[in-house]
Amino acid sequence: WGYQGDDLNANLVVFHGTDGVATHVNSEVDVLIVGIAGAGIVEVDGERATLGAGQALIVPKGVARSLA
Repeated sequence: WGYQGDDLNANLVVFHGTDGVATHVNSEVDVLIVGIAGAGIVEVDGERATLGAGQALIVPKGVARSLA
């Protein structure tokens, strides 16, 4: 599922095993990451954190991020 508008880009993403998103920078919009189930590692601007179910994180536009 996904939605893209002028001010919002929302996607529902499911990771299996070692799936993830490589380090990248999105300069167009801020990103809200919400953990639904399980846990993963989010790296934002070089800082790593574990994100689990029920937790959320906002990544500002223009900042490097990755998900594992």
